[in-house]
Amino acid sequence: MTEEIFINLDFVKEVVTAEMSGDSDFYYYSLDIGDITIMSNSDDQAKENGWEAFIFESMTLKIRGEGDLKDLVRIVRNNTNV
Repeated sequence: MTEEIFINLDFVKEVVTAEMSGDSDFYYYSLDIGDITIMSNSDDQAKENGWEAFIFESMTLKIRGEGDLKDLVRIVRNNTNV
């Protein structure tokens, strides 16, 4: 997966500065649909393992395929009352 898929699906780029993190600068992408937040891993993690997405606070779901992410966003958007 590439960063462009997050941008094309209207994810917001969240920048965390070294001052905020207490370590180094990094960024990730997030998308809120109703009360569900879909997030990416951070750019430094993506350099090692590739880009992934997950539902915030889910420890078991990891989306690694572009088609799967598009499907998840479509399904959540189509079935959320906001």
